[in-house]
Amino acid sequence: MDKLIGFTAIAYTCALSIGSLVKPVKLDTNISNIDKLLHLGAYFGLAILWLSYFHIVKTSASQKWAKPIFYIAIALALVVYGIVIELLQGSATTYRTPDVWDVLANSIGVILGSFTFLLFFKKFKGLKS
Repeated sequence: MDKLIGFTAIAYTCALSIGSLVKPVKLDTNISNIDKLLHLGAYFGLAILWLSYFHIVKTSASQKWAKPIFYIAIALALVVYGIVIELLQGSATTYRTPDVWDVLANSIGVILGSFTFLLFFKKFKGLKS
């Protein structure tokens, strides 16, 4: 199960990276700031996947990763990843611009995903079997 979740986390991260750097699709909707909700949701999922993966690896490996600071480090790494993607949008593309509100939405998604994971992590113990 750890390999499946690890592969899914990597594939999701790659898809998110590519999706963040290709030419944007114009969404035809009346919902204002829908893109911010999409950012939040995407990074919520990213946090759940990576925290689940490392939780499974941690519980099946040594207990050196058992400290809560490890989960905080993962969440911070995901926030940094979101910032890097936004910076790449401004430097590596001509059709996208970095947006501080996107960084905020990404970060809120990571925080909500992390809190959701922490609230239900006991239920995630079943994933390793």
